[in-house]
Amino acid sequence: MDDITDKKTPRKSPGAPFFLVSMTFYLLVVHMTSLMTLPNSPSGGPTHAYPDTWTWLSTFLDRLAGDSATQCAWVALPILWGCMVCVFLLTRVLVPGPPWLGSLSGTFLMAHPAKTEVLFSPLGLYYLLATLTALAALLAYVHLRKYGGWKRYALATLLYSLAVFPFTLNATLFGLLLLVEFMCGEAEERNWLRLVPLLVLTMISNGLRIGTLYSGLPTPDSILSPLFLVLYPIGLLPETQNHLAASPGEAWLWGIFTVACMVVLFALVNSKPLRLSLLAILFFRLYPGALPIDLVTLDGAGQLLLPIALAGIGLAALSAWLMHFETWAQPTVSLTTILCFMLFILQFQANRNFVQSTDDAEITVTSKDVPRPPLHLNSGSRP
Repeated sequence: MDDITDKKTPRKSPGAPFFLVSMTFYLLVVHMTSLMTLPNSPSGGPTHAYPDTWTWLSTFLDRLAGDSATQCAWVALPILWGCMVCVFLLTRVLVPGPPWLGSLSGTFLMAHPAKTEVLFSPLGLYYLLATLTALAALLAYVHLRKYGGWKRYALATLLYSLAVFPFTLNATLFGLLLLVEFMCGEAEERNWLRLVPLLVLTMISNGLRIGTLYSGLPTPDSILSPLFLVLYPIGLLPETQNHLAASPGEAWLWGIFTVACMVVLFALVNSKPLRLSLLAILFFRLYPGALPIDLVTLDGAGQLLLPIALAGIGLAALSAWLMHFETWAQPTVSLTTILCFMLFILQFQANRNFVQSTDDAEITVTSKDVPRPPLHLNSGSRP
């Protein structure tokens, strides 16, 4: 009897497979209802063509999207799931801590309402594939850095080529790899030579589209103003959007305030993954050739998909850092759960608003007996 204690056995934390299944469930709960109610008819989508890319990719995206909003959305959903899985795995490697941190970052990407357009247009498929290839290349490089081996090097090089050559959006991906090499792990783990072939690929890919990338830098307001959409998704309320569209100066202030918050986080929180994500977000907004983002219609906000993924990893890193403090351990779990729940509601509402606007447009066009514009977006792209 003396050997029997009243101590409770600590409950074992669920493993990675549990959270991957949970993420899939969240994805279906948030998006399925909206996608099932989409009209099976052509949708105009964005009015601009794909960013400068290869003709074969433009044709491939047009065929994937088909001629209906429904088909486009159902194709986009599994690609978004692939992005979630990559973010989950990246978080598991970059952020030490329990597996639910990876689920937090993946869910943050899936339910962030700023990227709603990626589910409903061929241009959204472009953004999704660009983000998926960038995340896969980053994941392969992180594993190469950790484990080495020529097979991993070959895979990382292949995935990097798939990310940078077809997609102008990934023109600054090499900068992210530099940050990973410089900021992750210990100094003795760094090997700058493995970056040389990737630098050569970067120079070739950017040289092929030099007329597009370096014809002019984006204006500061187009860089700063959308940043608050990444870190402040509640700002997507229609009243807030319309107010900011009518007050460009205030939109500037919000962008500057967001950057200031990022600087404060960088300075105060001693977390390499968080600092990496903050710098990487700026990398992917400060690249030549960035398209403007309409703060009211959110046209072009698909460009924020990769910054949102990086912000999700940063959120997981911040949560892991807070959990080192006994006072903040339990509140961190509660607050991140509430945040995810709020994002679910915002994303569901954003989907419903899009579906409703599509229905209204169909009724208007039908009443006038005028054919709707096709879903396909022709690209004046490279041969």
